[in-house]
Amino acid sequence: MTSMGAKVIDSINDGHRPYVFKISGQVCHRVGSLIPSEGCRPEYAQLYIFDTDHEVSNRINITSSSRTPFHANEDIVHSIIQMLDTHNPIVKLFRTARERLSENSYDQYSIRLFGDVDAHGDICNFSVASEVVGPVVGDIGHTDVGRDLIIEDRSSSLQQIDERHRKFMAMQYPILFPYGEDGFHDALFYNLTSTSTSMRRQKATMAEYFGYRLHDRPNDFNTPLRCGRGTQAYEVDGYCCVERERIDHYRTPSFQRKYRSATYHSLANNVSSGVRSASSVGQSIILPASFTGSPRYLYQKYQDCIGICRKYGCPDLFVTFTSNAAWPEIAEALPLGLHPSDRPEIVDRVFKMKLNILMDDIKKKNFFGSIYACNNSTNLSFHSDFLLLIIPTKRHIYPFAVVYTIEF
Repeated sequence: MTSMGAKVIDSINDGHRPYVFKISGQVCHRVGSLIPSEGCRPEYAQLYIFDTDHEVSNRINITSSSRTPFHANEDIVHSIIQMLDTHNPIVKLFRTARERLSENSYDQYSIRLFGDVDAHGDICNFSVASEVVGPVVGDIGHTDVGRDLIIEDRSSSLQQIDERHRKFMAMQYPILFPYGEDGFHDALFYNLTSTSTSMRRQKATMAEYFGYRLHDRPNDFNTPLRCGRGTQAYEVDGYCCVERERIDHYRTPSFQRKYRSATYHSLANNVSSGVRSASSVGQSIILPASFTGSPRYLYQKYQDCIGICRKYGCPDLFVTFTSNAAWPEIAEALPLGLHPSDRPEIVDRVFKMKLNILMDDIKKKNFFGSIYACNNSTNLSFHSDFLLLIIPTKRHIYPFAVVYTIEF
């Protein structure tokens, strides 16, 4: 129902390795008008409203590619459409808009998707079922409230959807969320337990929410983890949302008001030109070393390793520890019919457990001898590779450096 704006790199999928969903650049999600522009074919949410008599062929044509010989099965597409029409409240809302537009083609209508959990009572004066996500109205005007998403029947521009909108993922991946389930939102609280009551923070973070979603549980058929390549796209999209939230935190004025950066040459030019106020010089947004993967983060790790080499000597061995998709632990954790590439989070978790065992063998069991020097960078992140330097006491026999990578 929405358009994912990102540069998808398909060159990596050349048939010689498992499928990988890889994107580059900034990711955004946009939604357009209910009716396509003159001469344009319907796309995304417009497929539910415009030219529904040929909806199956429209969907197949818009997703077909001249680079692959694959052609979708019309019966399967038709059955999925019927399933969503029956069970998905967002799709029902779009179908209602289609009926209203067909009855009164000259009137202007809009769809509101509520962004707040308790927004129904504040906006609608009529009774609304719990599964309904928004009304079709003709006079919204300027009554936008909070994070509500308003889709107009005719609009000349696309509007971006906030990652914290509770229907954000349900609109991008309707197959993964066939019932239009709510995703992450700002009013997501912890369950009341003995542990949660002692916590100062009562709301769940976006990272915690996706960590919860990416786990299998007994008697719970987790649809987002059963969709193969769709699962990969969902996990990559969720990771981008978490990173976006972290970057937004460092962009806040409360964090950036004390820090500014600029090159020495730039500062010297400003001083010579008579600029005396630091608030008008340099870049105001700084990504600190506490942000994993930032240039300052990598530079700090590099300096730690170089400092050890400077005092205790350079390493002699360079060990690369990679994952193996054929590990029995991965095969046992995979549901029936899925491949390791369909569940990258399982591969990551098994890799991390084996990595911890390797580090215990080196640091606690002294497999290469007693440790003489070691930096403290032992908490690894799956999306950032850096050098971890360990120098044993017998440096002429077993000194080495370890770099950790993940390969599927």
